[in-house]
Amino acid sequence: MVERVLRMLVWLLVAAAWCTFIMWLVGRIVNDRLHVTQYLFWMPPPFVLADIAACLGCASLFNLFLTRSKLRRAGIRAGWCAGAIVLTATAVQWNLHRYLLLAAQPSGATVRVMAWNPATDFIKDFAERVVAEHPRIMAITNRPAYTNWQMLQDEVGGARSMVRYAHLSVVSAYRVLEWGGTRLGVKGAVKRTTLWQGGGEVSQDQGEALYCILDTREVFGRTSVLWMLDLPSDPNLSRDIVFSEADETLRTFQGPRYSRTERNLDQEKLPGADDAGFPSPDLIMGDFNTPRGSHSISRVARGLAHAYDLAGRGWSPTWRRDYPFIAIDQTFVAPWMRVTAYEIKDLGAGWHRTQILDLESLVPPAAGVQERKNN
Repeated sequence: MVERVLRMLVWLLVAAAWCTFIMWLVGRIVNDRLHVTQYLFWMPPPFVLADIAACLGCASLFNLFLTRSKLRRAGIRAGWCAGAIVLTATAVQWNLHRYLLLAAQPSGATVRVMAWNPATDFIKDFAERVVAEHPRIMAITNRPAYTNWQMLQDEVGGARSMVRYAHLSVVSAYRVLEWGGTRLGVKGAVKRTTLWQGGGEVSQDQGEALYCILDTREVFGRTSVLWMLDLPSDPNLSRDIVFSEADETLRTFQGPRYSRTERNLDQEKLPGADDAGFPSPDLIMGDFNTPRGSHSISRVARGLAHAYDLAGRGWSPTWRRDYPFIAIDQTFVAPWMRVTAYEIKDLGAGWHRTQILDLESLVPPAAGVQERKNN
């Protein structure tokens, strides 16, 4: 009787390990192209590995007390091979080989860029935490109340180089030449109640986007277009549909657009024949609320490379800050940019960890300003 129960437990544990592996494999292959498979793709690899190891470890232990069975032993061995496949794929995906290599050394001047979504209503020393990282371009999603903007302007960039739209903010050491913003028009998110000190609101998140053209000719030899994106966090939404709707909005954006004058005034630009859509990006940052590597993100990435793929290593999750297990904050860079460092850092406050990267240009400063076309 005992042996029969143990035999049943062994088969159940082996079956559970294989089910976990198959779900992981389907998620890797299909990615989030289908609504149902997006949840399989979201399975954190450490949890997958822990589940497979626990099931097969217990099965191997119970099997020691049973009469030998070639079929049972073969199933356990094959399960360990499946676990080895997950481990190897994870090591490749996480760029673990970079721990064995020397960090890339910049060949010229670098620009430190920071993207952070505190996602909280109040951080008393928010500005102090930010400027301690010495960013030259800072993208903030859901800025806290009572932010010390004067300190940010003094330490990062002045009023000429600051833009705010809805919950998105950019502070830069480089002058803003033009900017615009829009709701992304994503449909179907649940209504949420947001509370803060002294008030609150009920809202339905459609996503938000902001672009600004920065005068980075001094350091990059050309101007740079920065996109900030914040996608809805509702996990019930199909990410493929979410990014399809966001992409349509970005491509058909008609304004308003604003050019910033020498007197630091925002002057609305009259729409032109070639003004449809956000201008082609050089840098895309923000809270995508979608895991790194998701196929759906490619709909808005415009062919840019992920900064993590170029210089990141390890798991590098961004949410939650205290117990991070998923990388939902992303940064993409243009081919003419070189990422010399990419780091996910806990600033000790808020709900997300921050992205910090160092960039340099592969274009000599003498190359001048490149003309750019809209999407």
